[in-house]
Amino acid sequence: MSASVANCDANRVAWLDTVRGYALLVIPLNHFWLTAISAGLPAFHLPTPSLLGFSSAAELLLLASGYTYFLASRGRLEAHGPLLLQVRALRRGAWLLSANVLMLFAVVGTFKGLGFRPEGITHGFWRTLVTLRDEPAQLVMLALSPFSSLYTFDILPLYGLLLAAAPAILVTLRFHTGLAIGLSVSLYGAAVLGIIDTELLGVHAESFNPLAWQVMFVLGMAAARQGWLRARPTTRLLPAAIAVLVLGLAWALAHRYPVRGLPLPQLPAWSALTAHADLGPLSALHAIAVLFCFVWLFHQLPDRPRRMLDASLGAVGRRGLGPYVWGNIAQFAMVPLLEVTPNPMLASPALNSLLVGGLLAVPMGMERYRLTRARFAPRLARAAVADRRSPSGFPASTAAGTS
Repeated sequence: MSASVANCDANRVAWLDTVRGYALLVIPLNHFWLTAISAGLPAFHLPTPSLLGFSSAAELLLLASGYTYFLASRGRLEAHGPLLLQVRALRRGAWLLSANVLMLFAVVGTFKGLGFRPEGITHGFWRTLVTLRDEPAQLVMLALSPFSSLYTFDILPLYGLLLAAAPAILVTLRFHTGLAIGLSVSLYGAAVLGIIDTELLGVHAESFNPLAWQVMFVLGMAAARQGWLRARPTTRLLPAAIAVLVLGLAWALAHRYPVRGLPLPQLPAWSALTAHADLGPLSALHAIAVLFCFVWLFHQLPDRPRRMLDASLGAVGRRGLGPYVWGNIAQFAMVPLLEVTPNPMLASPALNSLLVGGLLAVPMGMERYRLTRARFAPRLARAAVADRRSPSGFPASTAAGTS
């Protein structure tokens, strides 16, 4: 696949890789700050949009991933049938669960090797990590039950479960889009209202609730099925999307960064509407509004900036969930560095920049290598054929010059 936005094939939506890349870049940055303050270390957080509204980058990632899955799998469903598609999805889900276990072991091994013992631990997340470092048996038990694990490690198990269910969702969407959305929203409502007790299914209260989060993946698939947002979106919905973003910004300023003169009413259901683990309704609505505004702005850009975004963030988005794994291992490894620096608040922006640079440089370098190799592959193949045909044993061009 070309890195150019202008040369996208029929199954490629120009903004899709950029949105996925943005989400995969922002999630490790958010985790770095959260991991540091959970360990009692002061840290500066880059002003990511995740701190300026109801939703985080995870909702955006699932929306874009559902869109991507439909575009990538609809042809396979017609060509190979649902059974082969299900086998492929289960294999991919098993790989994601294995990657999650590997990431957990890598993080705990890093802490054990560095002898990191953060002072002033107040968060259960870090207490669990310290316990896992000193008690390998609990580490193995936690690795075998991913949805009772630490919240930072929830994306991969969640994505693996969604992939396992995705072929059935795809078949339902092909039959009737409204039916698939209705079933998904009903399941979401039952999970949010507590009709289904997810703790009985092994899902910890602080972990992502898969029965709630599935609605973002299904909505992304439904949007792709209907062709929504493939082209420039209509401006009629833009004022409503902006209003949701403004409301989210006001809530963030009043609750996360208290500002005088910006009080918001403390409604009884306010926390339920903005819950992260159970995906509150305002969080889901805010993520949809963010995606709509992002796509609208993307289509307003001239061709050159869009190409630049596709070559940078798009390269990250085309690496699957690899950047998420690399980024989380890297951000955990960087936290002990904050402990040994004289001023963690000043060191954290440099570490943030290093994390961003690495997450961008590795996928961009891999894509540049792949494109360069594809460009020269035909020439190398022709030269190899010519060399084999040379009777002298020298390259064909040398043989021709000496004969």
